[in-house]
Amino acid sequence: MELSAFAQGIRPVEIVEELPASGNAEGRTVVLTTDGKLYRYHDGDWTAAVAAGDVAGQITANQIAANAVTAGKIAAGAVSASEIAAGAIVASRLAVGDITNLVGTADMTDEDYWSQPAGVSFQNGGGAWQSARLVRLQGDGAAYVVSVGQTFEVEPGSSLYLSYNARIVSGTGSVFVDVQTSASADFSSSSFLNVGTVTSTSITNRAGTITVPAGHRYARVRLIKGNNGSTDCFIGKVVCRVAAGGELIVDGAITAGKIAAGTITGDRLVAGTITGGLLAASGIITSAAQIGNAVVTNAKIANAAVTNAKISGAIQSDNFSSGSAGWQINKNGNAQFNNLIVRGSLVVGAVSDIEQQYLSSDYRWTNTGWTTRATITLGAVDPTDLWQMHFTGQMRRLASGTEWINAEIAVERRVQISGTWQGWDSVTYHNNNWTTAWHHYNESESISGDFTNVQYRVQQKVQWNGDVAGNNYRRIALSARKITR
Repeated sequence: MELSAFAQGIRPVEIVEELPASGNAEGRTVVLTTDGKLYRYHDGDWTAAVAAGDVAGQITANQIAANAVTAGKIAAGAVSASEIAAGAIVASRLAVGDITNLVGTADMTDEDYWSQPAGVSFQNGGGAWQSARLVRLQGDGAAYVVSVGQTFEVEPGSSLYLSYNARIVSGTGSVFVDVQTSASADFSSSSFLNVGTVTSTSITNRAGTITVPAGHRYARVRLIKGNNGSTDCFIGKVVCRVAAGGELIVDGAITAGKIAAGTITGDRLVAGTITGGLLAASGIITSAAQIGNAVVTNAKIANAAVTNAKISGAIQSDNFSSGSAGWQINKNGNAQFNNLIVRGSLVVGAVSDIEQQYLSSDYRWTNTGWTTRATITLGAVDPTDLWQMHFTGQMRRLASGTEWINAEIAVERRVQISGTWQGWDSVTYHNNNWTTAWHHYNESESISGDFTNVQYRVQQKVQWNGDVAGNNYRRIALSARKITR
C-alpha cells in the first residue's frame, strides 16, 4: 500500500535502512533496520529517546547492560552516601591527582636515567632503604659529586613533592637531593630547590613540597654529595611528583605530621583502645590522668619534683606511733624522732659541740712558767651567732713535810678583728695552794660579736718548794658550742 493511500493526518510506521533526510514532518515514525530501534521525527531531528517519566517502573536492573551507565549519565549530586554500600569505595577507585614519579622508578633500578660521572656508581639496597638499588657518591671531601637525572616539563607556580632516603658512610659533611628548574631546556639560568640535607650515618628520610618559580617550565633532579667534608654516601628511593591536594591513604601513610593539632579529641577514641603499651614513655602530657598501680616508678619522678604542695599534712614512717615509735615530720613544724644525731648547728637554742680538747689522764706538772696545754679555734663569729665556752678540770696541792708544790691554771681568750689578732684576755684563774685533795673547777663564758676568728687556751704552771712525788692535774677539758639565734 502506498503512502498516498492513507488519509490526511494518518501516517504508517515505515521500515527504512537509514534515517530519511527529506520529506520529514513532525510525528513521522520509522524503524531503522540497522539497529532495530523505533525513531520519531521531533523538533527537526530524529530521536529514539523516551522521557524517563514515560517509562517509570518499567526498566529493571537486568534491562540495563553492564557498563551502560557512564559518568555523563549521572546528574551532579544524584549519588549520596546512602546510595553507596559500606566498603564499596576502596583507595584503588579514587583518583587523587597525578602521582606519577617524574624521575623514573623510585627503587632506582633505571640506572640509565641518571648521569654517572666519576665517583657515581650503583649497588644493591633493600631493607630499610625501601629501594632495590642505591646510588653511591664518592669523592674528595672538598668537592661536589653530582648525578643528574633526565629533564621533564613542569608548570610554573606548580608544587612538586620531593622525597628521598640517604645516609653518610664516611666524612662529616652532607648529602642531599635537589630539583633544578629553568625557563630554558639548556638550564642556562636555574633555580635549585631542596627539602633539606642529610648529615647522619643512619638512613634518614627528607620529604617536602617545593614550588616551581614563575616562568620556569623545565626541571631535573640532582643527587649530590656535598663539598663540606663528606667522602662517601648513599641515596635511594627518590620520588618527585606533582603535589596533589590530597593523597591516597594506605597502611602507615597517616603519620603524626599529617594530623593537625587538636584534631583527635577524646570523643573520637573508642574507650579502652589506647593502653599503656601504645604510649611513648616521654610523650604523655596531661593535666589529669588515670595511672595504674606501680606504674610511676622512682625513675619517672624528676629530681625536686615533689614540692611542699605535694605533701598532705605530714610524712612519717610506717611504724609511727606518737610518743612511742617511728618518726614524723609535720607541715606545721612539729617533728618526732626516737633518736637524733645532728652534725653542725641546730636552730633556736639547740647546741652541738664544735671544738673540744680533753686531757683525761692524771699527770704531773712541775714547770714554773706558764705553758699552753689546750687550744680551740672557733673561726668567724658574727652578731647572729652565740657561742658558749666551757672549761672543766681538777688539780691539787702536793705536800710532804716542809716541801710542797702548788698548782695554778688559767683560761684565756683572744679575738681577731678584720684579720688582726688582739691580745690574750683572762677568762678565769685558779690556784690550789691550800688542799692536797683533788678539787674540781668549772668555768663557762658566752661570746657574740663581729670577729674574723676567736681562740681559747688553757695554761698552767706551779710554784714549788721541794720535789714532792705525785700527779697534780687531771681531767682537763676545754670545749666550745655554737648556739644559732
